[in-house]
Amino acid sequence: MAKKRLLALAKEYDISFEEIMEIASKTLEESSLTGKGKNTWVNENGQTILDDCIPIKDVGPRMYRGRVRNACPNPIYVQVHIPEKAGCVKVRVPRKWARTNWVNRIVNVIEQEDDIYELHVPSVY
Repeated sequence: MAKKRLLALAKEYDISFEEIMEIASKTLEESSLTGKGKNTWVNENGQTILDDCIPIKDVGPRMYRGRVRNACPNPIYVQVHIPEKAGCVKVRVPRKWARTNWVNRIVNVIEQEDDIYELHVPSVY
């Protein structure tokens, strides 16, 4: 592993350059950093230390809110229009609520994986 630009590391870790520059200046020795500004380079030892210092975002299921457009032929699914997705997605309804009329209701949707969505029914129902 050779030297890497701090700007490339910021893109790799998906954080802003100012954030990674602040972390690097606080945690690394001056011998690990070379250059100025966006032309700052980090050596191999500095990269391993930065790996430990950069906070990792907790990735959980994404929640969306949308209006049910229509029911699908299979009663376990409904079509929900989600503005963030700019279209309708097929959402799985829990078996207990499969025969309920969901059309024109605003519901919460949980994205389990890529293109797999599930309806979140609150415990009030």
